Amino acid sequence: MEDLKISTYESVYYQLRELSQRYREFTRFRMIGQSHDERVIPMLEIGRGREVLICTAGIYGREQKNVEFLLQMAAEYCQAYECSRMIDRQYPVEELLDQTSICMIPLVNPDGYEICRKGFSVIGNPILRQMLKMLRKSNTDWKCNARGVDLQGNFPTEDYQRTSIHDCAGSENETKALMHVFKEYESVGYLDFRNRETVRRRSRNTLFLRYSRKGKRIARSLSKLSKSRERQQERIPSYVGSSALEYYSELTGSPAVAVETIEESEIETREEFQEVYEELRAIPLEFLQSEVGEQERNKKKLAAKKTG
Repeated sequence: MEDLKISTYESVYYQLRELSQRYREFTRFRMIGQSHDERVIPMLEIGRGREVLICTAGIYGREQKNVEFLLQMAAEYCQAYECSRMIDRQYPVEELLDQTSICMIPLVNPDGYEICRKGFSVIGNPILRQMLKMLRKSNTDWKCNARGVDLQGNFPTEDYQRTSIHDCAGSENETKALMHVFKEYESVGYLDFRNRETVRRRSRNTLFLRYSRKGKRIARSLSKLSKSRERQQERIPSYVGSSALEYYSELTGSPAVAVETIEESEIETREEFQEVYEELRAIPLEFLQSEVGEQERNKKKLAAKKTG
């Protein structure tokens, strides 16, 4: 069995840029911000629709397999669009992405990602590097950014609580970059790909339902793609917090869904990765298809009212 190779930060950047160069007619490569150690945060827009679905991964540095999932998704969607090919025999990629685009941000926290892969010596800023080493923590389970801030608790939500001396709401470059994307685009929803352990710790759910019949319907639709019963749990969480999901929901009122994937230790080989990827690959398309279906139903209801 072939071992799974994890992309370097540089590889993530160049893979997205190369996709934009190859598929110029319906993609756009952007740098949405810069980390505290001056690594740019890349994003690839796929499609021609004015409204967008935002997909992220890699907010926690240690969640590296999710970065690979989104990279492969971006490549497959581009290929399917160009060839007018359906995915899983039920998702017409070109048709869906002509109506609503997808903003793929596979790596929100590039500093944390590289720290987890190689250690604190990858941080070029000597002050940040020394500060991190003084924390005397292992790099292999690192989830924060180069300033030691947990980005999933850094968004300025109604329930934000300060957790460290360096932290205040919206203080981090990576947080600001994602906030800017949320504000800049007219979006239909937000999917954050997270490890199963992270989702269980926070809410044991794939859905944050502050706004929510629509969100609940979409989460139920997405859960049908999962083979795991545990991933199909659909409970309204009792807690509130200050992650990107809560912030997005408060800002837009649109559905924000945490897509539960795997724990890092569950995938070691390319075959294992591909098995999980096959389960996840169509989730953004299912979201869009559900959204398009609702829009069509609303149009029919409005037309019926006018004629009636």
